[in-house]
Parts: sequence; C-alpha cells; structure tokens
Amino acid sequence: MSAVMGVVGCGNRLRGDDGVALEVLEALRPVLPPHVLVVDADGLAPWQWLDTIVGLKKAVIIDAAYLGKRPGAISRWRWNREIKREWPKSLGLGGSHGQGLWDALVQAEYAGYALPLIVVFAIEIDPDHTGWGQGISGPVRAAIAEVAAKVVKELQTCDLEE
Repeated sequence: MSAVMGVVGCGNRLRGDDGVALEVLEALRPVLPPHVLVVDADGLAPWQWLDTIVGLKKAVIIDAAYLGKRPGAISRWRWNREIKREWPKSLGLGGSHGQGLWDALVQAEYAGYALPLIVVFAIEIDPDHTGWGQGISGPVRAAIAEVAAKVVKELQTCDLEE
C-alpha cells in the first residue's frame, strides 16, 4: 500500500533536547500502519526532506521548539492559509536545521508544491540542554509518550477539511 500520510521527526540526536522528536519517532515506529511514511530528518534542514511529504494527504511534523514555556510542554499547530500567520515566529528560525520550518513551508507554497494538510507538534525544550553529546533532559523525555499518543490520534482522525 502506498503511503497516504506521513510523520516527520526533526532535530539532531547529538544535541540533547533538540533530538526529542527523533525519540518520539522511534516510539511510533512499532505502532504506525504501513500507509504512514516515516521520515527521520536527523540533522536535516526542512528543504532536504520537504519533497517526501508532497502528494500525501496529511503530514505530522514533530520538532523541538523554544517558545518560552516549561520544558516538556506540547504545542500543536496546523499549516494552512488561514492560520499560518499565527504560527510562532520561532518555528521560522533556523536553529540546528539551517532554514526554519515556517520559512521552508512558505517558500514551498510559493514554488507551487502540493503540500498536504500539515500538523506540527512542538515539544518545548530547555535551550541550555542542547549541547553536543548531552542526552535528553528529564522533563522533555517525559513528554515523549504523550506526543506519540497525540500523533497516533492525529493520524486516526485524518480530517482533511481542517
């Protein structure tokens, strides 16, 4: 069966809390059905993996973020023409990915990419816990199972009219 939905884990495994989305992706692998494409974007900028979700009906992107909330807090956004201006601008900053997600999606739209419905789960990180070789901090690690459950629910409720 061809993939109709996708899950993308962004971040860098070598940079502490920045690798949390990749840990969520690993927790999801055993439970995701075959029609869900899994994209491990470890250390990649969005433009390096964006073409993998073109043509899907829905894509869930998981990433670490620093939005000024408590480490481990979970935020959810949808990408569409009506609400993209309300996204936190910090999702547009490059961070460890070079170009940020927000900027890449805007450019993809202008370039005519047929983007799917996109839902982003951002896990708040501790910016002081993203050094080389650091593990994921306790409060951020505690969010992994909850985010994985939210992603599974998101994929089960593939409401393409959002």
